[in-house]
Amino acid sequence: MPGGKSVELDVQMMPNARSVVIRTQPEGVSVTVDGIAVGKTTAPEPGSVGVLMVEHLSLGEHTFVLSKSCFRSAVYEDIVTVDLTDYSPKVYRPMILEPARTRLKVLGAPDGASIEVDGKAVGIAPVEAIEACPGERTLQVAARGRIMWRSHETFPLDGALTVEVHPRPNAI
Repeated sequence: MPGGKSVELDVQMMPNARSVVIRTQPEGVSVTVDGIAVGKTTAPEPGSVGVLMVEHLSLGEHTFVLSKSCFRSAVYEDIVTVDLTDYSPKVYRPMILEPARTRLKVLGAPDGASIEVDGKAVGIAPVEAIEACPGERTLQVAARGRIMWRSHETFPLDGALTVEVHPRPNAI
């Protein structure tokens, strides 16, 4: 073909990424994709499904990790593909995180003392058992406005933790 001539070409570009919509129950769930934090799901009103749009995710296999305090983390794997007839974001079904709890038993706290987990009162001694979120927590016992005992504990996932309180002698 001689130079200086124009040629009309019909070219179809193929996308190499796709947006996805992560939906969770409850809302406020932290989302990572392939080990990289991409945000938290948000809901238009309390109690509704949380939503997070992840823009331009590369095609191929991805691992999604969903986590929130007081809930079991969930891991999902999926292959992101492009639908050549529909370029809209891929919308996942709501991913439901199950609540996780630890049963805490506190022994040795003086009657009437406040039992606190991470600075929040959760019971008054004597108490049979307290449900709390698993993870690294600060447990303390306070009476008459003074902290009598404090400890950093690992509350097990769906397990029980028994703690023996030994108040400071000058705090009783």
